[in-house]
Amino acid sequence: MSIYVVRACRAKKGKAGDVQSLLKKAADGQSGIFVYQSMGDSHDFGVFAEFANEDAARKFAASSAQQDVTGKLASMVEDATAITVWKQV
Repeated sequence: MSIYVVRACRAKKGKAGDVQSLLKKAADGQSGIFVYQSMGDSHDFGVFAEFANEDAARKFAASSAQQDVTGKLASMVEDATAITVWKQV
């Protein structure tokens, strides 16, 4: 198992609660996926996940469910980016 950064985003002012709720809902029921909020800036969120291998991480990132989350986040975050998976180097 490896830990991957699945998503990192900064909520627009007044949208941190909505972003947090959406990210937690998207992670709900999926083992090994964790939503974090920055202790330095409450508008910054990160989603970290454990996957058996890089192929599993890429499959998760390409899923229609995660693409739907990206679309919903677009109006709530400063920079709407597609889901990405960062691996440890």
